Amino acid sequence: MAFHNTQFPADVSYGSRGGPGWRTLYSEDVNAVQQRIKTRDRAVRVFDVAYGIKSWAQLANVLEFYMAREGGGNGFRYKDWSDYHSGEGHWRSVTGIGDQNIGTGTGSLTQFQLRKAYTSGANTHWRTIELPVHTDEEGVVRKVSVWVNGVASVEDTNYTVNYTTGLVTFTVAPTSGHAITASFQFDVPAAFDPETDERLDLSQDAFDAGSLSCRIRELVTAGVMHTDELYHGGAWDGTFSANITLSTGVATLWNMSPTTTGLTVFLPNPDSPVLPRGRGLFSINNAGANTFTLKSHTGATLSSMTASKMVDVHLSEDAATVGVWIVV
Repeated sequence: MAFHNTQFPADVSYGSRGGPGWRTLYSEDVNAVQQRIKTRDRAVRVFDVAYGIKSWAQLANVLEFYMAREGGGNGFRYKDWSDYHSGEGHWRSVTGIGDQNIGTGTGSLTQFQLRKAYTSGANTHWRTIELPVHTDEEGVVRKVSVWVNGVASVEDTNYTVNYTTGLVTFTVAPTSGHAITASFQFDVPAAFDPETDERLDLSQDAFDAGSLSCRIRELVTAGVMHTDELYHGGAWDGTFSANITLSTGVATLWNMSPTTTGLTVFLPNPDSPVLPRGRGLFSINNAGANTFTLKSHTGATLSSMTASKMVDVHLSEDAATVGVWIVV
């Protein structure tokens, strides 16, 4: 499965119906006492685009888009018009310091993952943003705006953005304790639902009018995935010449070859966004001849990765429910 960095027709998604859904197991005893078990740590969005078809031209565009994606075989961008920006009510920050906090400087960490917080009462859910928008459907440049400690940074000078992973990389690591904030638009990584993959149900209702049945489902990751990787998170295999921060949105298996000794591989902040506890999130192998250091997001050394060394990284939590990385 590959990911095509192409947006589904936005004039059709504008009229579509759908939204996020969770998966929870329910049980109830004879006294009507319920037990609820959350089985996944993120919502998955499903959309029915049939409601967005208003013309024969739109139907023809969806058919062409479907054929170019080879049905459900390849992913794409989808604009969820109910939730496509970082702020409340408007996509760009009204405060001038960014809508979303994406991390805190450590003095050595250079990469930060875009994210969005959903807060109600005392609870917050963090959503990883993988597909920020550079140019919208009307050709307007939107780009990701970033502030450090309330001071605006300049893209391509102070930082770069990967618009297919949502990673922000600074040329110089932000000062320890400085808040990193951002404003952005974003798309949903998506693919045609298995039912639609089997058949795009078209109907020509008149000479120049038609309808279709078509469902679209959010992908867990926008990254390129091979068929045999669908159930274990994908793999990354390559060299790196600068410090890097791992992301579950990219891979779980990392086969890494540092080009020089002394580089650092950072693990992401386990509490932003909240990552699933109690299982191996990363397998890391040093496939090169040079040694690198594996550190937590705070800069604490977890392992010296000599040549051919491989470790598994698990996530636990302490008594205060703060995430703790464990390397075995």
